Amino acid sequence: MARFRVREPTSQSRGRIWVAVGLALVVVVALLAIWAYLTFLQGTVTVSRIEFLWPNSPCEFNEGNLSGFSTYSGGVVHEELGIPNDNASTCQVSSVTAKTPGFGISNANTPLTIKREQTGTLSFTVDLPKASYSGVLIIDLD
Repeated sequence: MARFRVREPTSQSRGRIWVAVGLALVVVVALLAIWAYLTFLQGTVTVSRIEFLWPNSPCEFNEGNLSGFSTYSGGVVHEELGIPNDNASTCQVSSVTAKTPGFGISNANTPLTIKREQTGTLSFTVDLPKASYSGVLIIDLD
């Protein structure tokens, strides 16, 4: 029967083990730091609903709502709103403006022409504030 000898770990293999343990520790600390930043340092934006106002709408669409969202501050959210034209003639959305301080609107597909008795889809990006916010986002259409 053959006998096998168990070899003692060399100093080189012990060094490799310590390097692996150290690298794993660095990765764990980095992941914890990222989690802490996202959880505690970056603000949260919670919009309960998006309220659209269009007081002099040629489409006879004076106001509407979309459901809200919750995400980190400083980012963007893409939204779409269906606008019905119940008027007998064509109407047009010329601009989209955020009235709630700290918010902005970009990439809107304006001017949007909506044919009579049809529904047009207004697409836009909401630019979020850098600080925390909780409440209603008011957007004016013109």
